[in-house]
Amino acid sequence: MPGEIVVGLDVGTTKTCAIVGEAGPGGSVELTGVGVTPCHGLKKGAVVDLVATTKSIRESVEKAARQAQVEIRTVTVGITGEHIASMNTRGNVSVEHPGDEISELDRDRALKQAKVILCPPDRQILHAEPSHYTVDGQNGIRQPVGMVGSRLEVEAHVVTGARSYVENIIKSVERAGLAVEEDGIVLESLAAAEAVLSPDEREMGVALVDIGGGTTDLAVFQKGSVCHSAVIPVGGWHMTHDLSVGLTVSEEEAERLKLEYGTALTENVPESEDVLVHRINSEEPTPLPRKVLAEILEARVEELFELIGKEIAEGCKGKPRAGLVITGGAAQLPGILVVADRVLKETEVRLGLPRCAGGVADSVAKPPYAAAVGLVMLAARRHEQVSQEDGHLLNPMNGWLKKVVRSVFKGDPRG
Repeated sequence: MPGEIVVGLDVGTTKTCAIVGEAGPGGSVELTGVGVTPCHGLKKGAVVDLVATTKSIRESVEKAARQAQVEIRTVTVGITGEHIASMNTRGNVSVEHPGDEISELDRDRALKQAKVILCPPDRQILHAEPSHYTVDGQNGIRQPVGMVGSRLEVEAHVVTGARSYVENIIKSVERAGLAVEEDGIVLESLAAAEAVLSPDEREMGVALVDIGGGTTDLAVFQKGSVCHSAVIPVGGWHMTHDLSVGLTVSEEEAERLKLEYGTALTENVPESEDVLVHRINSEEPTPLPRKVLAEILEARVEELFELIGKEIAEGCKGKPRAGLVITGGAAQLPGILVVADRVLKETEVRLGLPRCAGGVADSVAKPPYAAAVGLVMLAARRHEQVSQEDGHLLNPMNGWLKKVVRSVFKGDPRG
């Protein structure tokens, strides 16, 4: 029997990517379709052209739907931008029946209390991710449901976003003829982390860096849970723009040079190597030392990782023991891992590739697709959780029905 169809939609500064998956047992997912189109409607995660964004969404979803041979109605969407903010909060409640087992309801009430923060009307809560629970003073508890206690506390990582930014993303999706799933707006860094991080890395402590076109998304995990997240307004587009200004070339030419000859390591480029550059207002291409390109890119990449290092230091206690995992489109720039290692010092650095299965897995198991793959995985897991919750709701009803049946047939020798 076919599983539930789930769709991840990553709307970025340079491209929109839609990935279709078929949800399986245990939250697993098989990827069946992918659609990618250029996007010119966003800037640093914010919608600046509703028509262009809508067109890009519609085209990418149609491509993915054709490949997967399904009809798509709802999507889970990634979000980023300078408007994103985060904080760690606490919530605590009295257990409804002291001395009895802590219930799902108690846990939900504690998490709801953690979300009671001073949030202006123009902002909304996107996530409240529990870090750990405390029961009657015993902390470090991962799963309190079923334990006995009278007081339950939770520490949670709360992410908020500007309401107008979120609503403009939703409006773009709706104008494309689609709907956003319930709880279907997901922070890009958390989606990418779902796709590329291992449970051991999360437990030991790791920083996930997703370098997109207009922003770099950061999520730091400790003891299995996210403890800090941030959006840095620097991405791959800024590297291209630096080349455009520094070399007096169009952004299209700068992007070509970055993709074909770019490297973040000047030391790896021979002094004698030249590249042909099409400068603005020049009919004929002119030779340019490739080392000049490398110097421009290296300076921007160094600056980016200095910002990342500062953000990690301010948001976390100590360096993540499992180091740094870098993903996203700009993560493919040659030499970027070496520069990250050099700037951050004593930190393990690796490239993050999405873990995925299915017919299109090979084509999307690359850094630029990490967030989109993670969105599909999160959507599949959410559907599994809803199915389990529905099952739990039916269990008490089943018990009640059994009691009714037994009372009706009480005394019947056949009962």
